[in-house]
Amino acid sequence: MENLGAVLNWMAGIVPQVYVSALAPLGVDGRHLAVLMTLKHMGPFVQAQLALVTRIDKATMVSLLNDLEQRSFIERRPHPSDRRAYQVHLTAQGEDFLQEADVATSHATDQLLRALSPSERQQLHEMLVRIAQSTTPRMYMVGEPLSLNRE
Repeated sequence: MENLGAVLNWMAGIVPQVYVSALAPLGVDGRHLAVLMTLKHMGPFVQAQLALVTRIDKATMVSLLNDLEQRSFIERRPHPSDRRAYQVHLTAQGEDFLQEADVATSHATDQLLRALSPSERQQLHEMLVRIAQSTTPRMYMVGEPLSLNRE
C-alpha cells in the first residue's frame, strides 16, 4: 500500500474492531467511551453540544446517555443559566470506570502497535494528535462549524 490515504482508511476500519473487542467485556463501545472521555477532559456539556463534539448523532446520544446514566457513570443536572437545558456531568463511578476501560484499551493498543518501537509509538502519537488538533476546528456538522462552547 503506497497511498497514505488508503493505509489510513484501511486502519480506520481495523482500529474500531480492535477496540470493540477490548471494550465488549465491559459492556460499552467506543461511543460510550468517547462521551465519558470528553466529559473527563473537557468538563460538563449540554447534551446537544456533547453530540456535536463527539460527532454522535442526537438520537444515538440520547440512548448512550441513558445507558451511561443507568450505570451511574454520568448525571444530568439542570443547566445553571438555562432552565430548559441539562448539563451532562461525569460521576466518580464514571471516572473509576474510565480507569478500567483504560487498562483494556491500553492492552488493545499494545497489540495493535506491537510492530513499533516505544519511540515510534510516541512519534506516531504526537503526529496523530497534531493532525487531530489541526483538523478539528475546520470540521463542520450540519452546516455549522464545530464549536467547543459548552453552553
